[in-house]
Amino acid sequence: MDWHRQQRLRAIEIITYWHGRLNTGDIIAAFGISRIQASKDIKEYVSNFPGNIYYSPSDRAYLKAKPFKLHLTIGSVDEYIDHISRMSTRTADTPIERLSPHYRHLKPEVVSLVLQSIRDQKGLSVVYASMNRPEGKRRTVHPHSLVDTGFRWHIRAFCDDRQEFRDFNLGRIIGEPEVLDSTPKYALLNKDKFWSKKVSFSLVPNPALSDNQKKVVEAEFDIKRGGLIVTTRACLVHYLLQRYQIDSDNLENPESTQLLAVMNPDEIKPYLFGAN
Repeated sequence: MDWHRQQRLRAIEIITYWHGRLNTGDIIAAFGISRIQASKDIKEYVSNFPGNIYYSPSDRAYLKAKPFKLHLTIGSVDEYIDHISRMSTRTADTPIERLSPHYRHLKPEVVSLVLQSIRDQKGLSVVYASMNRPEGKRRTVHPHSLVDTGFRWHIRAFCDDRQEFRDFNLGRIIGEPEVLDSTPKYALLNKDKFWSKKVSFSLVPNPALSDNQKKVVEAEFDIKRGGLIVTTRACLVHYLLQRYQIDSDNLENPESTQLLAVMNPDEIKPYLFGAN
């Protein structure tokens, strides 16, 4: 099965599982295909996984059968929301809105060269703008990974100037990078100790909240006894705190407006920005 057809069959399963019903218009809206092709895809799903969905003449739609067995998907909310966000047009029965902070548009040629350098283990010569050098400075970096923090994309790379692994915001690269020679062994991914090291820490309701407020937070984040254990790479700890809206400058005494607090702040301080 080709990739595009597989994605359409996955969409059929996702829509039916979450909406309880499906028609050709759902697939047309999601992929911009013809009604004939959408009908063929639905018939293929029915043929491959009999008993999962059935056509109801009175509803003029395919309905979810009981029991419904997942074959191509895992049934997670994130999977459903990801599908909705990829739809070519939003349908009226999809009441979901996602905030997308606007940043400098990432040029395809820049991302393509970054991916090429990562794949071929080669360095990049870039002009990089920083708060100290807004006009930009020429740097040689050796990227090994792309990272989406939820707010921005950056590359994790060894910096020849600083002689250490650092994060470089893709939106701050000026012009087009130049691919250089192969990356030296000391700049390869397996030498990035903060990338390889996994850090776990516990999140609990902010002690500054009332007991009833803490119960609300526990329910919202599904916090059990011992707190919510989260694990990430050491170099991504600070970004994860930002996602949970935790002020890294006040880990011991968080403001009352903050919902969560870190139970073991001393264990993550070595991995915060400016700690080294």
